[in-house]
Amino acid sequence: MRNSGERRLQNFITGFCAVCFAIFSFTFVAIYKSPLIEMVYNSIATGKLQYNGYVLSGILTAILVGLALWLNRFAKYQREWTAMAFLPSALILAFLTDIQRTLFAGDGSYSGWAWIFAVGMFLYIFLAFLFGRMLFEKIKNPTVVANRIVWRNLVLLTLIFMMVGTLSGGDKNFMREAIQYKYYCRGDVDAALAVGDHSPLASQELTAQRAFFLSLKGELGERLFEYPQYYGAEGLLPSMVRTMPVVPDSIYSHIGLSRADGERATDFFARAVSEEGAGIVAQEYYLASLLLERRIVDFADKVYEYYNVGDSDKLPKHYKEALLLYSHIVPEYSIEFDDAALRASFEKMIAEACGKSWASMHSARLRQEYGGTYWWYFLYGE
Repeated sequence: MRNSGERRLQNFITGFCAVCFAIFSFTFVAIYKSPLIEMVYNSIATGKLQYNGYVLSGILTAILVGLALWLNRFAKYQREWTAMAFLPSALILAFLTDIQRTLFAGDGSYSGWAWIFAVGMFLYIFLAFLFGRMLFEKIKNPTVVANRIVWRNLVLLTLIFMMVGTLSGGDKNFMREAIQYKYYCRGDVDAALAVGDHSPLASQELTAQRAFFLSLKGELGERLFEYPQYYGAEGLLPSMVRTMPVVPDSIYSHIGLSRADGERATDFFARAVSEEGAGIVAQEYYLASLLLERRIVDFADKVYEYYNVGDSDKLPKHYKEALLLYSHIVPEYSIEFDDAALRASFEKMIAEACGKSWASMHSARLRQEYGGTYWWYFLYGE
């Protein structure tokens, strides 16, 4: 029978592990995974009850800690292995926070998680059975060994936390899309545009959302090429497979037209501007699609239908960049607007491009100077 010193030590170790797991669980749900969880919550609650990540995290953490302590009444993990009592709760935490695109596409599969739970619970039960038959050496001086036991449990908890982070998924683009969605729901479009704005990574959904937010601000023709563009005109629209709960519907409502199954983005935008009463939003998207497809001749023709090209102050920056490039390709074309600073910048880039190799033009300095222009996209973009 354990003496009072051993019981106090075991209670301390159990409490220490419980506090560490609670801190990790609360932080993991309330901060790291909060955008994804909020996105799922809003799609289910449909605005009936406002999301509060701290309340949800507190409730979930209390349940997981309580479950671990209750199960350990039977498993009886102790001493250096006390942290193993939190393995089932860690698996549940990883499962609940493993939010993938397939959840919204409706083709998610949980067979992998069935195997993970089976292996994890087998390990949990097997080790509990094994240690239950071990004779632990009696602790003569609990104070001396307490530090060693704490550190070993801390190492084991760290491994468990790493397992949770690995199993719960880590698609950076999907996380950024969720963060953008969070800010969009709160009406903060500027914060949504700032998400991942310095990263070269961009999924089609992330690219389409950025275009949507720029259009909401009336800056599609002004700032579109400040962000990575890897998908041509298709990057202006979300993929045909639904991977977000609300934003795709908002995009089509904003344009004023629904996309037909299998319809190419360029055909969709051409149809949008041909509709009676097509507004400025559809026109801006159409012009952007022409630029993204490098159809600069078509753009130079269509832009005159929607803009007074001679008014430099009202003509968006990327449109002026495209027309300057067009005048370089087609010498017969005469520039109607007057923007000396932009013209000087273009001539400087062309002069440098003529004297440098493709690799040299992709140097950090030149990318920083011209990377946000349509010229760079047209000449060197993917």
